[in-house]
Amino acid sequence: RAGSVVEQMAGNDPDSVAEVLATHFAAGGDHAKVWRYARVAAAKAKRAYANVEAEANLELALDAARNASVEAADQLVPTYLELGGVRDLMGNYESAREAYAEAMRAAEDPTTKADIHLRRAESWFGSGNLSQAARNLTLGKKNVETLDDNDSLELSAKLDAYMSSVYAAKGDPIHARMAALSALETASSVDVPEARARSYATLDWSNFVMGLDEPRRGEEAISIYVDLGLLERSVGVTNNMGAFAYHEDDWDEATRFYRSAVELAERSGNVLQAAFARSNLAEVLVGQRRFVEAEALASEAERTARAAGAGGIVPFAQLQVARSTLGMGDIQAGVDMLEALVAEDAEYDASEELPVAMVALAEGLIHLDRADEAIERIEAFEAHFPEAAAEVAPGLLRVKALAHSALGNVDRAQTLLTDAISEAVEEGNVHEEALAREARAALGADRKPVSTDDLDRTTEIFEMIGVVRS
Repeated sequence: RAGSVVEQMAGNDPDSVAEVLATHFAAGGDHAKVWRYARVAAAKAKRAYANVEAEANLELALDAARNASVEAADQLVPTYLELGGVRDLMGNYESAREAYAEAMRAAEDPTTKADIHLRRAESWFGSGNLSQAARNLTLGKKNVETLDDNDSLELSAKLDAYMSSVYAAKGDPIHARMAALSALETASSVDVPEARARSYATLDWSNFVMGLDEPRRGEEAISIYVDLGLLERSVGVTNNMGAFAYHEDDWDEATRFYRSAVELAERSGNVLQAAFARSNLAEVLVGQRRFVEAEALASEAERTARAAGAGGIVPFAQLQVARSTLGMGDIQAGVDMLEALVAEDAEYDASEELPVAMVALAEGLIHLDRADEAIERIEAFEAHFPEAAAEVAPGLLRVKALAHSALGNVDRAQTLLTDAISEAVEEGNVHEEALAREARAALGADRKPVSTDDLDRTTEIFEMIGVVRS
């Protein structure tokens, strides 16, 4: 009765109080009314990025559908897909895939099934399982490969565009670029702005990695996503733009993009994208020696990623926590964290975090008066993981020099620092160049005549990338 009263009071606009009506009609057992108003309430909540409320109303609607014997696929499938989508945004990937499984059971036509495979791929991608993401994208393509209607062509473009993201996540710029170009070709025959936006973002990344001098279209991709109301999709593009700026030594611009990515992710309720952006921001701040802020951001990112079971983000966040802890002066705690991270990484044959972790660990050991051990660990790392060691060659040379200096081998340290500077300059790694020059200047401070070249260059680089000097 309460539901009917509220519905009458709402007059010609009952949807404005849909969430209230859904609750009252649920209490009264009017399943048909719940099915209608709970979906309206969920749509309103989703537009406001209130994902928890959207999930609750979608679950309420689907419970009502079962009791009201709603069986029409064109009604059930979109609702299950909406439920899966909001769960994905909250990082609840397993329960999201349960919703997609229900949608697949209700689906009847191949285009709808292809759409569900795409959603499943996005969910697997979010949780870090690239193999399952690729598998579902392939299954989706098989559903529509013989169809030529507009809906099927749109899905084909979206599937290709998402496959480009999978290739990018695997570190394969060539196939990522090919998939993105394929998606754009399909999208040229039908208007698929979502596929264009994702393809633009992937092309930016591929061109950057491959050293291709082509105009970047990240800003255009973000604009498309915002116009489509897909705020959560713009987060990844913004993150990428931060990464480009970071590697191009414009660290102020990198922090701006990463902070924007955190804000966009939080506004859209995408907790894992926010965690990833925080970890990226923390990495820049560690390099700038802003350790307190970096530690807070990385710790929050690690907690979020652990709670969501997103193992891919956790090690990177842990690395920034450990490096920040070292920077704040708690050397033993930082070394302990890095020892655990290095041991775990070594089991998996060197992760992306291992090279940087080894540089930080060796430097921490020197501060604990374990310089001999630092040298031994570096040399063992270089022997067992030569490719990974090559990624951080300037850093390893610099820290090895610091260890020799601590042991009184000043001439050896000078030689190693000169090599570190040469390696850094050749790679275009201005941060490591500055750190090595700073160390060489300190080493030669007691020698006559004192050269200011290293200090001048260090000051120039630190000012350019925003490093805080004590």
